[in-house]
Formats: sequence, C-alpha cells, structure tokens
Amino acid sequence: MSKLDWIFSSADPERAAKAGQTYRASWAKISDRIGSEFPVGVSDIADRLGTHFEEVMRPLGEAPVTPIHRDCRFYNLFFQDNGQRTEVVTIDWQTPSISRGAADLAYLLIFCLSVEERRKHEESLLSLYLSGLNGEGVDDYPYEQLVQDYRRGMFRFLVIGVNMFANVDFDNEAGRAVIDIALPRLAGLTDWDCGALIPD
Repeated sequence: MSKLDWIFSSADPERAAKAGQTYRASWAKISDRIGSEFPVGVSDIADRLGTHFEEVMRPLGEAPVTPIHRDCRFYNLFFQDNGQRTEVVTIDWQTPSISRGAADLAYLLIFCLSVEERRKHEESLLSLYLSGLNGEGVDDYPYEQLVQDYRRGMFRFLVIGVNMFANVDFDNEAGRAVIDIALPRLAGLTDWDCGALIPD
C-alpha cells in the first residue's frame, strides 16, 4: 500500500485532522437547524463523533486495509451477466481511500436501501460478503471483525451526510428533498449501536 500513499487514509494523522476539522465545522453549521430531525439518538452520536473524530475513524485506515471506492452506490455500478457469472464495473473513482473494505459495504447498504430493506437483508448480505472474501482466499477475517468494521464504516455515511447537509439550501425544494431522503437512513447508526464505538 506504500505506493498508494497519495490516497486518503484515516490512519494518516494530518489528513484525519483535516477531515475532522471539516466535519466539526459542518456539524456546527447544521446541528441547530436540523439536528432535531435526525433519527432518535443519531444527533447525539453526530455530536460526540466531532469530539473524538480522529480516534474513532483511525481504525478504518489500519490493517487489514484495501483500496475502496468511498462513494459506492448503485449509480456508480454497472452489472453484466456473461452467462457464467455477473461482472460488476465501478465508475467515478474521484474519492478513493485506503480503508477496511466493510466501509464501502456499509455505505452501499445504508445509502442504497430503504431502512426497512436494509434491516431485513443486511445480516444475510454481511454473510454473503464474508463468503465472497473466503472464496477469494481471505480466511483470517472472522464475522465478528466484519461486524465491527461494518459498524465503524457507518460513520462514513454520517460524515459525508453532515458535510453535504452543510452545503444544502434547507429552504430549497431540491435541498429539502435530499435531507428528507438521507436523514432517515442514518438510523443504521442506532440499529447497530455505533455510539458505543465512541469513547465517553
């Protein structure tokens, strides 16, 4: 991974500090205006994350890591069935990162599925993801660690969301629609008790 040191990693203290500063500034800008609209418990998590941002996010950049897309959603995925297997092509690699792979999985599921769909299918999808890793020779990554990485990966959706909301016009119809769609999906952070990963 040393040849990819130009890519963002939360394990890099300088880059993590800048990301933390951006997040804290964004949260300060929106917390009073829409913090009460966050799913129950998520506003508290968002607030506490600002205090411990670098400490909480750093493990995502620590081994075992891999290059991730960082904007992994259906809009950036193309699927083709070649008759034997489904091939997936990913586009729009503008913001790659070095991270635990489960961070992309968390972003994909929390962003692309409704809250109800995610709750119904995510545990089976986690198992399927792990089976895929096993099939590619990754046999030293237990399910319990995957769950921990998945939970921590959900903070990335919160961070991206908070930074995005800070640049949205709350009084604009399109901006309001973005907020109304994205905010409920943050319930994943309380579904998986992600707040427990933040130090007191």
